[in-house]
Amino acid sequence: MFDTAMCYIAYSLVYRQSLGMADQRLTGISHYDLFPNMPDRWRDMHRRCLAGATERGEEAEYRRADGSLSYWQWEMRPWHLPGGQIGGLVLFSRDVTASVQHQRAMQRHTDALNNAGFGICIVDAASNRVSYANPAFAALHGMAPDEVSGMSIFDTYLPGEHGRIREIIAESDRAGHVMFEALRLRRDGTSFLGLTAITGARNDMGAAPAYRVGTVLDITDQRKIRSALEEKEARFQSYIRSAPLCVTVADASGIILEANPAAAIILRSTVETLAGSDFRDLHFAEDAAEVDADFDILRRDGFLQREYRMRRCDGTSFWAVLSAVMLGDGSSIGFLQDVDRLRQAEAARRAAEDDLYAVVQLGPGVLYRVHVAAGRIQLVSVHGDVARISPAFGTDTGSGGMVTSLLQLPQNRDLLQGMALTPDQQEGFIDLPLNPGQSEIRWVRNAVRVTARGPHGADIVGYLSDITREKDEQQRLQRVGTLVTLGEMATGMAHELNQPLASISFAAQNAAFILQRTAPQIELALGKVDKVIAEAKRASDLLDHLKVFARNERRAREPVTWQSALQGALDILGPRRRMFSVRDELPDSLPAVLGERILMEQVLINLIGNAMDAYEAHDAPNNAAAREVTVRGCVMG
Repeated sequence: MFDTAMCYIAYSLVYRQSLGMADQRLTGISHYDLFPNMPDRWRDMHRRCLAGATERGEEAEYRRADGSLSYWQWEMRPWHLPGGQIGGLVLFSRDVTASVQHQRAMQRHTDALNNAGFGICIVDAASNRVSYANPAFAALHGMAPDEVSGMSIFDTYLPGEHGRIREIIAESDRAGHVMFEALRLRRDGTSFLGLTAITGARNDMGAAPAYRVGTVLDITDQRKIRSALEEKEARFQSYIRSAPLCVTVADASGIILEANPAAAIILRSTVETLAGSDFRDLHFAEDAAEVDADFDILRRDGFLQREYRMRRCDGTSFWAVLSAVMLGDGSSIGFLQDVDRLRQAEAARRAAEDDLYAVVQLGPGVLYRVHVAAGRIQLVSVHGDVARISPAFGTDTGSGGMVTSLLQLPQNRDLLQGMALTPDQQEGFIDLPLNPGQSEIRWVRNAVRVTARGPHGADIVGYLSDITREKDEQQRLQRVGTLVTLGEMATGMAHELNQPLASISFAAQNAAFILQRTAPQIELALGKVDKVIAEAKRASDLLDHLKVFARNERRAREPVTWQSALQGALDILGPRRRMFSVRDELPDSLPAVLGERILMEQVLINLIGNAMDAYEAHDAPNNAAAREVTVRGCVMG
C-alpha cells in the first residue's frame, strides 16, 4: 500500500522477494526513490489512480536488479479514508513470467509448424483422425487446414494403399519411427508421391502412443529426376558395355575395379580376371618408371592422354592410345584404343602416297594440293616438274612459285573458290591458253577434286597437264569437219554459181543484139551490161565467201551482228535451203557482239544443218514449207 505521496505503508514478503529486497524494510520509503528511473508513463498512471481511476495490466515487463526480464499481471486502485477521501493506492501483482515464456515458446513452435515448407500433421492414435494439420500439409492435399482437421488419416491415401498403410502404422507403434514412400490423394482426385515419416508419441499413462506426428514431403519431381538419372545411368552403362573401346575403372592406387567386355577382348582376358588386377600389369617392366610418372600427372592434372606400347594378359604387345580422367572420389576411368591397325593403315597410306608422288615425278604432269578458305588459296605441296608441262613455265622461282602464279589467274581462282563453296560439286577442270611470247599457243588443263570439306575451308587436289596436242587435234578435226561440210555443199554451190553465170550470158547476148540494131538503144544496152556486172559480183562474192570458209583463217575480232552472220550462213547453205523453209526471227534489237564472223557463221551453219538433218532422218522431202527451221535469238541476263 502507498500513501498519497507514493510512500510505502505496507507490503508483502512476496513483493519484496520479487524486487530482490527480501531483507530490506520499505515502510516510509518513496516508490520513486526506490525506482528513480521510472518512466513517465507509470508516474502518469499513478496520478490517474490518485484521482480515482483503477488501472491494470496483463503482461507488464519488469527488469530485475540482476538484469533478467520478468512479466507481471497487476492492478492498482485507490484506497479511502473513513471520511471517503483517497488515502493512497493499493497495488496487487502476480509474477506471470513462466506462463508468458511458455506461451511464447508455444507460439514459436506453432509459427514454426505453420511456416514449415513440408506437411506436418498430428493424428490421434486411437481414432486415426487428424487433430492438427499445418497449412503445407493441407495445401499438399488440396484442402484448407480446417478441412483436414477431424478427417481420417486414411482419406489422404489412395484406397489401394490402405492395407499397406495400416501395416506401416503398426510398425511405427512398435519401432517408434518409420519412413516410407506412398501415393497420397488430393481432394480433386489426383495423386502425388509423398515421402512420409511417422513418429509415435507416448504419454505417462501407458506404453501405447497417445498420438502420432506425421511429416509429408512431395517428391514427385525428385522421383522423376531420380528416374531420369537412373535411366541415364543405365544407358551410360549400356554404352560402356557395348563400346568398342577398352574401358576400365581403377581406384586411387591403380587397382582395376571394373572393365567392359571390349577390354577383355582387347587385353585377351576376362572381365572377372581384370577386376582386382593392377593397371601396371598392362605395361612392360621397362616402362614402369614412365607409367608411374604419368599416373602422378593424372592425379595432379585430373586428365592424361598418351600413346603406349601396352601388354596384353597373354604377354603380347600392341600400341594403344590411353585417355584417363580422375574422378572426384580419387578413382579414375580410362579409355584404351588399339591403334595397331591405325598405325599399319597410316604406314600403308604414306607408302601409297610416296609411290604416287614417285609416279608423278616421272610423268608429264604436276600434282599439287591446296587449302581454300575465306577467299585465300594456300599451296600445301607440289609434286612434279612444272617446266615439263609447258615452256611457258620458267624455273627461276621453282615449281611451287610457278604453280602459285598459275593458281592466282582469275580463271583458276574462280574454279577453286567455286569448288570450295559448292557442297555438291566434287570435281571440275578448266583449260587455259598460255602464250610465252612464241608464235604457237600452249594449253594447260587444271583438273581438280575436293578431298575434304569443313567449317574452316576445303582441301583440294589438282593435276596440271599439257593438252596442247589435244587442242591441236581438236582444231584439226574441226577443220576436217568444215571441209566435209564444204564438200557436201560443193555440188550445190556449183548450181548456185550457174544462176549468175547464166544471167551474165543471157544479159551479154541481149546487149550484143541491141548494139547490132540499125538504131541501137544505148541505155538499154548499158542496163544489160549493169546486169552482167551485178551477177558477176554476186558470183565473185559467193566464191570469196566459200574460200574464207574453207581456209578457216583466224581474223581479228570485230563487232558482228547476228543478222549478218545468219545471212552469210544462209548463203553457204543456199542450195540446201530449197528443200526447207528457214524463218528469220532474230529481233532487230539484238546487239552486235565482238567476235569473228566466220566462226559465228560456222555456229549457225551447224545449228541449222542439225535441224535439217533431223527433218531428213524422219520425213520425205515432199513439202518444203512443212519442213520449217526457225532461227530465234534473245539477250540473256
